Amino acid sequence: MGPSRMGRPRADEILEGWKMTSHSAQRPAEPPAPDRSRVGLPLGLVAAGVLVILALVVGSRMLSSGPGPVLPAVGASPAASVPAPTASAETASAASSAPTASAAHRPSPSVEASAASGSPSPADVAAARQAIETYTKHLKDGETTPAWQMLAPKEQLKYASTAQWAVERYQFFQGVKSYTVTADPKDVQPIRSWLAGTNGASIDLGHAVLVEVRYTGVTPPADWDLYIVNPTSNGLEIYSVR
Repeated sequence: MGPSRMGRPRADEILEGWKMTSHSAQRPAEPPAPDRSRVGLPLGLVAAGVLVILALVVGSRMLSSGPGPVLPAVGASPAASVPAPTASAETASAASSAPTASAAHRPSPSVEASAASGSPSPADVAAARQAIETYTKHLKDGETTPAWQMLAPKEQLKYASTAQWAVERYQFFQGVKSYTVTADPKDVQPIRSWLAGTNGASIDLGHAVLVEVRYTGVTPPADWDLYIVNPTSNGLEIYSVR
């Protein structure tokens, strides 16, 4: 009888059995394929995980950089384009903003107000003063005929005859020692206040001028005369309005 098995350690028995098994086992021709369920995850799950990670990264960067341009969602239809204004619309807009022909040639309110109130130009005032200077000198020199011709036709109608007017003016100027002519005087009412003395004549208020003549050697209230000098296509016409 060989040595008792009871006396061998349990570890020696396990080692001896492993050796016997290994010597009797045959090595396979190819190594066994790895177990895919334990080695790694399927490619579909890996790709889905990568996409989720990328989406989180991009989303966090967009939130940190503030609001950006709004992009259409996937599958959403593009926004409808706004049509450009047609030529007819532009033409209508330009026509409404452009002044009409009548408005373009119409005098401005300031010009109309000036004409209504009587605001002659310096040239108008100078011409009117010169006309009354000439007229008064004719009368002072006894030259009634050229003075009469300077009067407006409707002014001449105020008198019964040329001779009656000439005699009256001649006698008046016999007492005149001197005179002063003032165009556009400021010590009288404006020209519109004296239009009744024009015998219904048409007066160009934008250019007509009041001219005052003060005399010395004549008893008041006959010591001054007031005239309207009105420009016409035929020249300056004189109206005695006081």
